[in-house]
Amino acid sequence: MRIYSIDLLKFIFAMLVVFSHMDIHYPGASVAVDFFFVFSGFFLAKKFYGKSFADPESYNQFKYTADHVKKLYPQYIFSLLVLLCYMSGRDLVRIAQGSENAASLGSVIFRVFEIIPDSIMIQNMGGFVGGGLNAAAWYVSAMLIIGYFVYTMLCYNEKKTTEFILPLLFILTAAFMNGGKENFGIYGWFYIPLVRCTMYMAEGVVLYKLSLSKTYKSIKNSTLLFNLMGLFGLAAIFTFQRYKNIHIVLFAFIVLYTTNNASWINKVIKGNIFARIGDLSYAVYLNHSFVIMALEDAFAKGGIVMEHVQFAWIAAAASVVYSIFTMLLLDKLKPFCANSVLPALKAKKIV
Repeated sequence: MRIYSIDLLKFIFAMLVVFSHMDIHYPGASVAVDFFFVFSGFFLAKKFYGKSFADPESYNQFKYTADHVKKLYPQYIFSLLVLLCYMSGRDLVRIAQGSENAASLGSVIFRVFEIIPDSIMIQNMGGFVGGGLNAAAWYVSAMLIIGYFVYTMLCYNEKKTTEFILPLLFILTAAFMNGGKENFGIYGWFYIPLVRCTMYMAEGVVLYKLSLSKTYKSIKNSTLLFNLMGLFGLAAIFTFQRYKNIHIVLFAFIVLYTTNNASWINKVIKGNIFARIGDLSYAVYLNHSFVIMALEDAFAKGGIVMEHVQFAWIAAAASVVYSIFTMLLLDKLKPFCANSVLPALKAKKIV
């Protein structure tokens, strides 16, 4: 059963990321991606206990990762290709016009090679350091890479992984990340976002295990206390954000509260209006870099000048509208590819 309160939270945090990438930092923006990682870890564990426990012979880390890629990849690759085409086309036009802002032809050609690690979601691995062409997509790739290793550990030994390895990983990575390290950068072979992702996905898996415990069930049975704790967590995360690393504790409140169907928030936030808002948040996250860039170019060419905050709100709204369009377009393309393109490729033994 889909939990709409989580979809709504995803959308809110995705929009906060959009604004933060335009240097407008509304409350909650600094913990948005960490929020995504924690919930990813929680639902990874939920799938493991539902799928791998029920069918341990066939549902393993390879199947899990393949399912994840199938879900994430269409919007991911579509957004990447649109951005590539736009940036390359813009640069070629500028070169042809002899514009002083034109990039070199060599850099335009090299950009095609730059998207190779992006397109197979490994731009966060050693040797492919950097945010990638669609910089915001680093989060998706890091989640996929770390998710594979976490799921592998669960398949190998669930008890040791949940009771020892992941809690230890969480403690060590939390100490590392909060020991003066930036959220981005390089440390040895590792790209720091992979460590950051490990920390929060480990927390999410441990929280799911906690949600199965008798202790959690006893707290949940105290309806008033349970709801007050959850609502406090939701309010506090936007108020305190990263203050004294309180967000690490608040994530526990929020995850355990919002994933419970009996919570007050899930009794209020329901209905078809929220059915696809979680998918929309993912599309907005991937598309907003292109939308912001295109609007900046259009406004500059048209000589349109406006306040930065006003432009940010227009760009955010445009990101939502454009993302809805891409979702509808992909909904149309998926059946066509499955029923026409894929069979034709198989007939020619291309795939």
